[in-house]
Amino acid sequence: MPTKSSLRTVYLLNFLMVANFTVLVPKTKQYWEAMGGNAETGSMLTNLLPLLKAVMAWAFLRLSYTRSVTAVISTMIAGNILGNLVFAMAPVTDSRWMVFIARMILTSHEVQSVPNCYIGRAVGARYRSEAAMHNNAWFALGYAAGPVIAYLLENAAKALGVEDQGVDVLDAETLPGWFMAIVWLLFLIIHRKCFEEPALEDGEHPDAKRTNLLDLNWVGIALVCLSSFVTAVTMSSWEMFTMHMAQDRWGSPLVAGGYLASVTLAILPVAMLSGRLSKLVDDNIGLCMASTTAFASWALLFNYFRAPYYEKPTAQIFFYTCGSICLLASLQLTRGFLDALVSKLNPPCSKQKLITAVMSIFMLGRGVGGALGASFINQNSWAGLHMSACALTAFLLLGSVRFLQPWEVFASAAAAPARVHETILGVKE
Repeated sequence: MPTKSSLRTVYLLNFLMVANFTVLVPKTKQYWEAMGGNAETGSMLTNLLPLLKAVMAWAFLRLSYTRSVTAVISTMIAGNILGNLVFAMAPVTDSRWMVFIARMILTSHEVQSVPNCYIGRAVGARYRSEAAMHNNAWFALGYAAGPVIAYLLENAAKALGVEDQGVDVLDAETLPGWFMAIVWLLFLIIHRKCFEEPALEDGEHPDAKRTNLLDLNWVGIALVCLSSFVTAVTMSSWEMFTMHMAQDRWGSPLVAGGYLASVTLAILPVAMLSGRLSKLVDDNIGLCMASTTAFASWALLFNYFRAPYYEKPTAQIFFYTCGSICLLASLQLTRGFLDALVSKLNPPCSKQKLITAVMSIFMLGRGVGGALGASFINQNSWAGLHMSACALTAFLLLGSVRFLQPWEVFASAAAAPARVHETILGVKE
C-alpha cells in the first residue's frame, strides 16, 4: 500500500491534467481565430487529438516498464510545462499553428491511464475500489475547477489592463498558458518530494509465468471496453452539445464554461461520497446500477426536449440542469466502478495492459463524443441516440453480471468444473 502523500500526488496529477484542459478550452477557439485561423478547421483538428492521447497511453506504459513510473510522470510534467509555454509564446511566431502544436503537446502528455495504472499496481485489491473512486472524484473536481480558474484569469487580465487581442505575449488569451506553466513547475516540486515508485507485482516480472490468453475473461473484457466507450462518448457529447447550446442561447464561451462548471460542482458530493459507496456495493453490482440510472437520466432529458416548456428560458435551464446533474452523477459512478473493476479483471501479468486498453478506448470515445455533440443540430436525435446506447449497455451488463468478477473469482469458478471432472475420473479408476 503506498503512502498517503504518494497517492495524493497521483490524485493531484489527475486533477491538473483535467484542469489544464478545461482552462485552455474556452480560449483556444478565440486564440486560433485571433491568429488568423478558421474556426471550423481548428475544431476539426482539435477533435482528432484524443487519437494521439490513446497512442501515448501505450508509450507511457512501455516507459513504466523500461524505466519507471517516476520517469513517466516527470515526462508528463515536462510536456505540460512545454505545451503551456508554447501556447503562451505563440504570438512571437505570429502563426496560428503554434496554438495547435501547443494543444498537441499538452494532449499527448495528459494521459489519464497513468494514474489508473499506478493505482492498479500500488494499491491492494482490498482498497483499490475506494482509491479508484477518489481518483475519479479528483477528475470531476478538475473539470469543475478549470472554468472557474479561466474566469478568474479573465478578470485578472482585465484588472491588469492587458488587451484581449490574442496577438501579444501577455494578454487575456496567453495568460492561462503562463499560469498553468507555473502551476506545473510547482507540481514538479511536489512530485519529487512526495511520490514513491511502486514495486512490480509478481506477475509483472519478465520471467513470471504468463496466463494463457484463452483462459482470460474475454466476455468481461468486452463488456468493460464497451461500457468505457459509451461512457466517454456520452460525457464528451454532453459537454460539447451543452457548451454550444449554452453559448448560443445563454451567453459567451465563459458563461457556457461557467455553466458546465456549475453542473459539475453539483455532482461533486456524489463523487466525494463514492469512495464510501464502494465499500457497500461490489464493483459489478455498482456498475450495473449506475449504468441503468444513466439510461433513465437520458430518458428524462429526451422527454424534456419534447416538452412545451422547452421554449421558456427559466424552465429550459432548470429542467435541462436537473436532467444533466442526474446524468453526470450516474456517469461519474459508472466510471468509478468501471475503473475499479478493470484493475481486478485480469491477472497481474496483463492487468496494466487492460487498464491502458480501456483508458485508450475511453479517450477515443471522448473524441467521438465531442464530434457528435458538435455536429448534432436536432436535439431529439442527439438525446435519442445516446439514450439507446446507454440502454443497450445497461442491458448487456445486467445480463452478463456473472462475468464482471475479479480474476481470482473468475479463475476459481472456471477451474471448478475441471476439478469435478478430475475427481470423477479418479473415482472411476
